Amino acid sequence: MFCHKHRHLKERFKVAYTITEVCVGCSACAEKCPTKSITGMEGSVHSIAPESCIECGACGKVCPNQAILDSMGSVALWVEPTPWPKPIFDRTACISRNMCIQACPVTCLSLSETRTKGLHKLPDMENPALCIACGFCAEDCPVDAIEMKCE
Repeated sequence: MFCHKHRHLKERFKVAYTITEVCVGCSACAEKCPTKSITGMEGSVHSIAPESCIECGACGKVCPNQAILDSMGSVALWVEPTPWPKPIFDRTACISRNMCIQACPVTCLSLSETRTKGLHKLPDMENPALCIACGFCAEDCPVDAIEMKCE
């Protein structure tokens, strides 16, 4: 996956996920894409708009036909949804900069009303069902206080 911290490089090199002719047009990828970058008619090959693809990998994880290639040209493999890793927060290391919340493309993270560190609220998983296991929150954390783990 392309490092979320270096989003400006993506614009320069125009890297994005792509859909191959193996696509059967089931639309699972389009439904999971947080930026709605995938279009196509049911039963036909879909396409990904490179200018809005954030390379989160959600499309490849849900494609039953392995029709999606990542930015390096490798087949993105289907993954059973239940073992997808979720962000686990090290609350002692967290400095509450909220970069993880801003990095999340599906807004499943928020500041906790109950978890605090001094005067600061700490990030928490607000809606685990929305998480697409992209890892952008962990990549953007300046103190590495987030680890992606299967529960």
